[in-house]
Amino acid sequence: MGQSLGCAGDQRRPRRGLPLMLSPRQTRRVLSFVAEDSGDEVMFDAQDVQHAAMSPPLARAILGSPRAQQQQQQQRRRRKPRRNGDHDRDQDQDHGRDQDRDQRALSYVHDGNNDQAKDHAVSSHGSRQQGQEKQRQEQLRRAFVQHEDVVERIMFFLDVAELSQMAQVCRALSRARWPVVDLRRHLNVSADDLVLIMQRRPMVLLLSNPRQSSNLLAPTVIGCPTLRHLALRRCSLGPEGAEHIALGIVSLYRSVHTLDLSGNSLGDTGVAVIAASLATNVALKHMDLSENAITEAGAAALGGALKKNTSLISLRLSDNELGPTGIKHVAAGLAANPASALRSLDASENSIESQGARFVGDLLKANTSLITICLEDNGIESAGAEHLWAGLLSNTSLQTLQLDSNHIDAEGLAGLQLALQKCKTLQSISLKDNPLGDSGARMIAQCLMNNQCGIQELDLSFTGVQHSGAFFLSHALESNSVLRVLRLRFCKLQDAGASCLGTALQKNKTLERLDLEDCGIQAAGAVQLGISLSSNSGLKVMSLRSNCISDTGAQGLAGGLKSNCTLQSLDLAVKAPSAKHRRRRAEGVIGPKGAQSLGDALRVNKSLGTLHLQGHSVGRQHYLMFAGSRCFVRLVAGEPGMIVSRIRTVTV
Repeated sequence: MGQSLGCAGDQRRPRRGLPLMLSPRQTRRVLSFVAEDSGDEVMFDAQDVQHAAMSPPLARAILGSPRAQQQQQQQRRRRKPRRNGDHDRDQDQDHGRDQDRDQRALSYVHDGNNDQAKDHAVSSHGSRQQGQEKQRQEQLRRAFVQHEDVVERIMFFLDVAELSQMAQVCRALSRARWPVVDLRRHLNVSADDLVLIMQRRPMVLLLSNPRQSSNLLAPTVIGCPTLRHLALRRCSLGPEGAEHIALGIVSLYRSVHTLDLSGNSLGDTGVAVIAASLATNVALKHMDLSENAITEAGAAALGGALKKNTSLISLRLSDNELGPTGIKHVAAGLAANPASALRSLDASENSIESQGARFVGDLLKANTSLITICLEDNGIESAGAEHLWAGLLSNTSLQTLQLDSNHIDAEGLAGLQLALQKCKTLQSISLKDNPLGDSGARMIAQCLMNNQCGIQELDLSFTGVQHSGAFFLSHALESNSVLRVLRLRFCKLQDAGASCLGTALQKNKTLERLDLEDCGIQAAGAVQLGISLSSNSGLKVMSLRSNCISDTGAQGLAGGLKSNCTLQSLDLAVKAPSAKHRRRRAEGVIGPKGAQSLGDALRVNKSLGTLHLQGHSVGRQHYLMFAGSRCFVRLVAGEPGMIVSRIRTVTV
């Protein structure tokens, strides 16, 4: 139910787009007040009372219109003020009347009139009950309104005919469909609740309830013919729940397009049941089987289903126990199905190792539908990477390849250059958290030089690249016009590497995002990057988070911002320093001088929409330094930030 009607002093406003609604109890009391004063019969049934609502204009009129305020003032003039002792005096009078009745009853007893005394005692008891009933009704009335003026306003403005019309509209809305039902935060969803929810014909149902029994959950959900997206993440289904899901959703009711069964401990038995139904299903397009303890046996069942399935677009098998043999079954199933529609395969954290990478390489040679492959944290190493590069030589469809945390060193990149030259479709490659070093950066730079490949996004974070590797990459950027995103987070580039990249940015016009978080950059490197911003016309997002640029670096960046017309977001935030590094961090933070320079630049800059300065010595007392700019400035971590003028682009 929506927000309830508060007292006259309540200044809270309802959320935009939601009507201000009365609860059923409040609606009954309002209608009873109207009936008592008007003397007419209120033609409302139970459904009308349950779904009655007031529109926002009517609610505003009741709570704060000039006419209501004028009537309130008139009523206050007519009302006689009640003194503090009136309530006590009324109680004393009632107590005195009760004592008189008791004395008369005793006198009747002494006179021998027992019957008359009994009748008088009964009448006295009945009057007491009537008085208590009236007192209870008055308490209920006061508990609802808390002020008589609210009742007067409701009686003055409430139109029974209009309320009845609104009730009909609300009843029609209550019978409408619920497109999305999100129950992931509700831990006590019963089967009866699900039955009512399914009657609303939802298209998306999201559940995450470890207490829900699969015997009650699955049979209730499978009977909804309109369901399109079903998320049952970590619902403790187990193999028994998998049987219900396979029978109802995959076999009988083929309306579900997206099915999330991650974290349900299905095991090989449950996955085998689902795979048997998946072979003949033609509606399911996205399936997530992550964190289900799937081993070689379950992978074999999935491989058999993938040989026949022609509708599945994405399949997630991350964080299981496939191993080299398991990924072999999956790859063989996809390679044997020329009509397969699978475009995305996530097999990260499965320990497939270099032997399993050989089977994936064979899959890349034969498959023409896969666009994205994720093989993070699989222990592929350099030997396995060579098998992948060999598969890319004849591949004509792959666009994204993620090989994070696989212990691939510079030797494993020997065949990368030739593979990237042959595979023209590959646009994004992630080698994050691999020990590539400067030698690996040099090999990658050779691939990027003179647009020899079509890579648009490159992630080399946590790869140990230093200023020498930054020199090779910057030399490649000067002649490259394809790369759009370059991430070098947590690489010790220092000022020398930042200066090399700054020199490349003066010539490169296509790079749009540069991430240099925690790269050991200080004032000199920041100044060089600021100089590059003055002549660069392509960069839109730059991150220098967790770098000690100090006031000098901030002034250099401010100088570049004054003539830059493309940069939209600049991140200069730093983390809170530990006690050990507090003095060193204090030397690199931005103070009032740097903030003043940035504020002056923002008044001139026309493009920057977001500036992050959390962790620096620029507190709330320095807000005036950014007055007049058009940027969203965030100064203090954990606070919403300061909007110094109109917002262009907010990225928090």
